[in-house]
Order: sequence, then structure tokens, then C-alpha cells
Amino acid sequence: MPLKMRTIVRDAIFEADAAEICGSIKKSDDFLEAVELVLARYPGCGTRLDKSHVWFLPAHTISLVVYYTFDDERVYLISVQETEILES
Repeated sequence: MPLKMRTIVRDAIFEADAAEICGSIKKSDDFLEAVELVLARYPGCGTRLDKSHVWFLPAHTISLVVYYTFDDERVYLISVQETEILES
């Protein structure tokens, strides 16, 4: 059975964050495009913030993290922020 594709919805705050960050961080456009592809299929792949409905997905090679929430039909991209790259 094929995976369900959720619709991606970009919040106005996410759009503003992305516009600001994309000019300053190399490969941020590629990261955000990949995030949308992954989250449309596997929204539970991120990490949930405590018991809230907000999840986050960090980049592993650039200093970005995406905050989002989702339901059965949509993934809502809330914000994208600069962060430290996490070392393994």
C-alpha cells in the first residue's frame, strides 16, 4: 500500500523565517525542499516537544531546525530557525 501524502501548509511565520534564512545559509533551499518531501510521507520522523503537538526536525549538515505540527491530512510548517549543528 502506498504511503499517504499529506499536504504541506507553510505558515506566514515560517515563510518569513525561510525568506530571511535562505539568503544567509548555503543549501537552506535544498534542506527545506527535502523536509517537505519527507514530512509529507513521514511526519512522525521528527522529535515531539514534550507533550505538545509541536515537533521539530533538525538538519544534520547545516544549522537549521524546522518546527511543525500535523494531522491526518496536512503538515503545518510553523517556523524554521538557525541553530547549532549537532555533533554525533
